[in-house]
Amino acid sequence: MKTQKEQYELLMEFQSNGFNIVTCGNCGAVVIHRTKMDELSCYECGFTSDPCDFPDLQTEINPRYENGFKTT
Repeated sequence: MKTQKEQYELLMEFQSNGFNIVTCGNCGAVVIHRTKMDELSCYECGFTSDPCDFPDLQTEINPRYENGFKTT
């Protein structure tokens, strides 16, 4: 089982290679795109807009998780 920290490290590696994983600001579909794009389009609904309208899937490690297990 991958811990959240390991998943975050993989995402950082993905981003350092010029890619990002975001969600569509219109329909919520997960979209993979190259970084440094001026405009993004959703494959699912066709929504096209600035990258600011496509939130990152994950931006930091959730502090509620420690060693890969959810804490209360």
